[in-house]
Amino acid sequence: MFVNRIASFTLGSLALTALLAVATPSHAQDQDEQGWPINHPEGSSSFPWNSPEYSGYYEPQYVAQPIVPSAPMVEPQKYQAKVNALPMSNTKDPNAITIVAHVPENAQVWIEDKPMTSTGKLRTFQSPSLTPGKTYHYTVRVAWIEDGKVVSQTRSFPVKTGDVHAVYLTKAKS
Repeated sequence: MFVNRIASFTLGSLALTALLAVATPSHAQDQDEQGWPINHPEGSSSFPWNSPEYSGYYEPQYVAQPIVPSAPMVEPQKYQAKVNALPMSNTKDPNAITIVAHVPENAQVWIEDKPMTSTGKLRTFQSPSLTPGKTYHYTVRVAWIEDGKVVSQTRSFPVKTGDVHAVYLTKAKS
């Protein structure tokens, strides 16, 4: 009887492990499903938020506060939105540009006045194919919560085909 219970427990454990392995996508699969046009965005040292000296958004008490786009937005005081070109290329479509946003969970992000549909701390946008050799300008607006108020900043920047740009928040200089 004791042996039957051990065998039953072991088979149950194996079945649960197999179910979890099938039901939970691996890290690489998750990135592929999101269509990452770059390799390993979370671990790359090219991303500013992965550097040891990065000092970004930290307002845990407001993480669940919704951001209503129709609410009046004020200029931020504690943080600022930054955009940097990264030393990598779009690997999915060399004629597109990619924007990777590292923002608070509840932030709202607009690219060319259109809201991003993805949510979470790490979001990506890939443009349609663009004409190689030509310079374009993109505008990104980010809204987040700062001291209980909705704040917003807009950044415009030049891009060319294959570019990858990072959008993120840093502590404002006092």
